[in-house]
Amino acid sequence: MNDFCIRVENGSSAGEIREIPPQGLSVGRSAQNDVALQDDALLSRRHCRFYVENGTLFVSDLATVNGTQVDGVSIERDTALAPGATVLIGDTHIVVGRTGDGFSAPTSSAAPAAASSHAPSSASAHSVPKAAPLFPSRDSASADRESARRDDSRTERSSGSKIVSNVGFACGAIVLFALALKLFLATPSAPKVPPPDEPPPEPPFSFSYVKLEGTAANVFRYEMDLGEDGKLLVGIDDVAQARHVRKRTPEALPPDRLAELRRLFENAALPSLEPGESGRAPRNSWREIRISALLHGRPTTAVFRNRDEPPALLALREALEDFGRNELGLWAFAVDRDTLLAGAEEDFERASRLHEEREVLPGNLFEAVRIFDSCLARLETLDPLPELHSRAKEERAAAAAELDKRVEELNWRAEHASNVKDWAGAADALRSLLETVPDRSDTRHEVAARRLLEVESRMGRK
Repeated sequence: MNDFCIRVENGSSAGEIREIPPQGLSVGRSAQNDVALQDDALLSRRHCRFYVENGTLFVSDLATVNGTQVDGVSIERDTALAPGATVLIGDTHIVVGRTGDGFSAPTSSAAPAAASSHAPSSASAHSVPKAAPLFPSRDSASADRESARRDDSRTERSSGSKIVSNVGFACGAIVLFALALKLFLATPSAPKVPPPDEPPPEPPFSFSYVKLEGTAANVFRYEMDLGEDGKLLVGIDDVAQARHVRKRTPEALPPDRLAELRRLFENAALPSLEPGESGRAPRNSWREIRISALLHGRPTTAVFRNRDEPPALLALREALEDFGRNELGLWAFAVDRDTLLAGAEEDFERASRLHEEREVLPGNLFEAVRIFDSCLARLETLDPLPELHSRAKEERAAAAAELDKRVEELNWRAEHASNVKDWAGAADALRSLLETVPDRSDTRHEVAARRLLEVESRMGRK
């Protein structure tokens, strides 16, 4: 357990103090961060991360555009922080400290007790006890007798209360004795076996990839971001073509796709790469690559400017760009309108031909829908949309409806055959479904494959 903490010095969150947990602390403009500074427009969605390693606090810049400064110096790699250091991100200053050194959030003092919060009254503050008279009058003697009777009455009530109290105490002692005797005579139960140790959950995995290419004729920026919520964002900014596109998966990526991305980073050994020194940029050009990742609980960043990156990083980038194109249909390089339109027209012709030949091979209909999606992905980045976009959208909808109907019919055949114990018929319908939806990552394929295994096991028991 460490005692490092940070304090936000300005902005709407000024004065906020946060301790650094074992898993680290992320800061940025997105609400998904541990510390969200949404009023600082210069921050990236996920800007930096604080973490503790071997008793030292570090800050990692997460491939941001505006960068991170420590005590006025921009950083390009994970940097150690001493108590009192100042971290600048965007327009926000953050100070580092330790809770043990008085660097903690102020706590409100306890309210004074009610008795001490009120000043004594003038009567109680200045009153002096009166002396008893030497010779009591008749009235005072009567008062004394009355007082004596009250004292006797109080004594009798006190005695009665003591008797009741003693009886209650005795009953309580009897109950406790009975419970102790029951526990002593009870048969000891078998010792509880502790549950087996479960492996700790895998720390969240996320990454950010930014590629910036600038020339005298154009500026192109590509970004890919996988948040800790598992959703993938891909965006492009192509100034020459006036294309500014952001696409995000509606749901978190399936576990197998996340595992595929994690393996890409593990194979690239990104944590062992050091940020490259800036090379000399050719005239009127600029090229910058930034990749940061949170892998196995540790953040790391690699930055290369105007120079070729190592082969491992190049292979990682190309794999990430292929992944983003397959998931969201966006290319990681500048493409002019004519090239995009030509590619879309080629996709449209291929998809239309497969739709017409849907009876030739079982998987043609599924492939037609997939290529229609590629065609639409090219066209949706154009402004204004060409006439081909509406045609492709209509034919894609028709092909998808036919595919859904075919899958529904095959599922019904398999279910009906299973109900009448016709296992061979059920297996035949499920095999046809697997050919109709050949993509193993498709949920319909996965469900059919599991059902086929169950049906084949029943056939083997006959």
